[in-house]
Amino acid sequence: MSSHAPGASLNSSCLRLRSDDTVAVAIEALPAGARVVVGDVSLVLREDVPAGDKLALKDVVVGGLVRKYGYVIGVATRAIYAGEHVHTHNLAFAGAVSERAFGPDASVNEPARTPRAATFQGIVRPDGRVATRNYIGILTTVNCSATVARMVAGQFAPALNCSRAFPMWTAS
Repeated sequence: MSSHAPGASLNSSCLRLRSDDTVAVAIEALPAGARVVVGDVSLVLREDVPAGDKLALKDVVVGGLVRKYGYVIGVATRAIYAGEHVHTHNLAFAGAVSERAFGPDASVNEPARTPRAATFQGIVRPDGRVATRNYIGILTTVNCSATVARMVAGQFAPALNCSRAFPMWTAS
């Protein structure tokens, strides 16, 4: 739990990106009874909110849309009051919310006209068949896993004879 006492003013313990968000994300565990100030909203928490979870900044009626980072993330399954913990017990996925749009600013472009015949960068095998080059990609989603990714790649380098083409793999 947090080191903040109930009733303390917590000014930087929550994240809200847009003024129309109905929830904020707790950056740290917040105890019930603590006063939280998020932008122009000041409220007292009605219940504990674990770090990383959401807290209601505004009242939301049953069936009302809940917004986080400017996007609808679900609908209230019961009335949610400002200062409450918002999670699966009072929020449901809104699969058919008409407000959602993917890439609303996207446009369709005409394909480029190429005056020459299409080609591909393949290889010709000794028997005349053609093939494509295979690549093994080791991708990470966060920077802190880069060292582990290099270690995994290093396990394949000797077997694939990659050390000449990729000298970074020779370092351990």
